[in-house]
Amino acid sequence: ALLQDPFFPRISISSPALSRHSSATSVKSRKDMLDPRAFGSIGGLLGHEMSHGFDNVGRLFGPNLVIKSWWDRQTKAHYTKRARCVGNYYHSYSEAGLAVDGNTTLGEDIADKGGMHTAYEAMLTYLKLHSHQSESEEADAKRSFFEAWAQTWCHLSTDKMKRDALLTDPHAPSRVRVNAALSQFLPFREAFSCPSGSRMAPAIQPQCSLW
Repeated sequence: ALLQDPFFPRISISSPALSRHSSATSVKSRKDMLDPRAFGSIGGLLGHEMSHGFDNVGRLFGPNLVIKSWWDRQTKAHYTKRARCVGNYYHSYSEAGLAVDGNTTLGEDIADKGGMHTAYEAMLTYLKLHSHQSESEEADAKRSFFEAWAQTWCHLSTDKMKRDALLTDPHAPSRVRVNAALSQFLPFREAFSCPSGSRMAPAIQPQCSLW
């Protein structure tokens, strides 16, 4: 149901998200193949919504939306520890003079990270099955994926809108959604050769990875 109107409007899956034609900056591919941007955009969105089933709230529900503990004690302990790390990491970001409340945005942050990871793995599997690419073409595909994923969340807001959202919105600000997730994803920094220790390539925190 989450993937239907009104939660997931049809406009979200219109062109260019599902384009089968590569742009000048994206990977060269046959016209009958999905553009890697499709995975970064619509794939990331679909993965995001599915990942909500395993976020800090979704994980509490069993079959038929009944609240039920279905994880063993050790799994719950590991999950809680890693989820706390995610919250603390996002809390280290600020926007318009206010810090992000990692507890408030935790469910959406987990879904962002899970959705991006799932969509990226799906793209790699698809390309492996449907194309024979050179190393440079594969590198282009990876960069196109991340560019599309970032652009999906891109929008402009005034500082007042940002501050209001930080106080009421369970989503982190767009810039934070993009940078916080990407900066802890090793394939991203490899795709763009981010210098170790830079803003987009800080120390990897394995304990912040849920999947």
